[in-house]
Amino acid sequence: MSKVSIADAAKLSGVTRQQLYRGYLDTGKISVDRSDPKKPKIDTSELLRVFGQLQGNAAMARGQQVTGHVTQYVTQSGQVDSHNVTAQVTAGDTSELERLKAENEHLKAMAEEKERFLKLLISQTEAQTHRIETLEGRWDRLLESKSYREDKKKSLAAKIVRIFGKGTNFLRL
Repeated sequence: MSKVSIADAAKLSGVTRQQLYRGYLDTGKISVDRSDPKKPKIDTSELLRVFGQLQGNAAMARGQQVTGHVTQYVTQSGQVDSHNVTAQVTAGDTSELERLKAENEHLKAMAEEKERFLKLLISQTEAQTHRIETLEGRWDRLLESKSYREDKKKSLAAKIVRIFGKGTNFLRL
């Protein structure tokens, strides 16, 4: 089983740290691993033996830190179902979660705005394409009419030359 700090053990067992020291650690009801004198640890199996079911979920719901403990549940048939639970839910994590949610909403709004802008650009591009096609048609008709006028002018000049002769200069072409 995993080992937890004394403060975490108190949270998991549902008692205060002082109650844990006075009622269980000082009396020897729960053994403590003091291999690191600055950070004594308690095995979660000791907490389960003395307190039964641990209160890790309640501590997590209150937003307190719960790390590396084992929660055991007794099924209806009397068998013990063990689950390793590793969670760190702190006030900082909650505020970080809220910050990330806000950032996510902001990014969604930006994506929606970008999508609206792209749709606007597409519609403007389609309108410009239509305008260009219209202008191309007009330009083609203009060029056709200009060449038609030039052809008419040349044919008229040819008729005048036939009628009045080659030396006639009253109509400059």
